[in-house]
Amino acid sequence: FIVLTKESVVKRTIRNQRTNNNPALNCINDIVIEDDWALVNGQQFLLADNKSTTGERIVLFSTDDSLKMLTEAKTWYCDGNFNLSPKYFLQLYVIRVQKNDSYITAVYCLLERKTMSIYEEMFKLIRKMKLEVAADKAKLAIDSMGEPVKKKKFNTYPTSYFMPKNI
Repeated sequence: FIVLTKESVVKRTIRNQRTNNNPALNCINDIVIEDDWALVNGQQFLLADNKSTTGERIVLFSTDDSLKMLTEAKTWYCDGNFNLSPKYFLQLYVIRVQKNDSYITAVYCLLERKTMSIYEEMFKLIRKMKLEVAADKAKLAIDSMGEPVKKKKFNTYPTSYFMPKNI
């Protein structure tokens, strides 16, 4: 015979186990992403970490397959989310591409701030990946980045693609 535990007890137990496996962090500089934390399914997932101590830390994640899709895409759909970012980061910024009838997140960026300089640095880090297509030739659909960055760095056009209020 099977004894079932209340759902709330199971959820609390899982939450406690997850908490025990995570390192304790006191500030953003305590975040060190290495070994298993930098991999997904045994493959490199951490692309870049500028380890900035000046309040503009940037951490980029992607897979080889996602980067390949990024190079093949004619348009990159970019947006920042402020509700899903982990502790010590202001936003989770994503770059999505269309693959057939779906939109797939190709790059995840954790940004400590929302400033022109942090967006510029984020795209510099992406360009350093030596993608086969030049990022400045890709068309970007950007909602959350400031106008000066858009005009300065990339060919862009406005979009409401990721704006929840328009869904």
